Amino acid sequence: MDNTQFDELAGRIDAVYMAFGALVAELEDAAVIDGPRLVQGLRRSAAQRHTDNPGTAASVRTLQDIADRLEDARNQRHR
Repeated sequence: MDNTQFDELAGRIDAVYMAFGALVAELEDAAVIDGPRLVQGLRRSAAQRHTDNPGTAASVRTLQDIADRLEDARNQRHR
């Protein structure tokens, strides 16, 4: 993968993060979902995965990052 392809992939992943975060925020603010419970579930899923290969380790880090971002965004909205 060259730098251009990597940058394209990174940009797409970031857009998915942003779209997912916006969706969760809307659903949480409308009291459709329990945001803290969702974050807890993501963290639990990450903790249950084995990090014995690079792909799985990246998945665990990504789940943890998503949970962190959702929690940070909630804290910012409720200030």
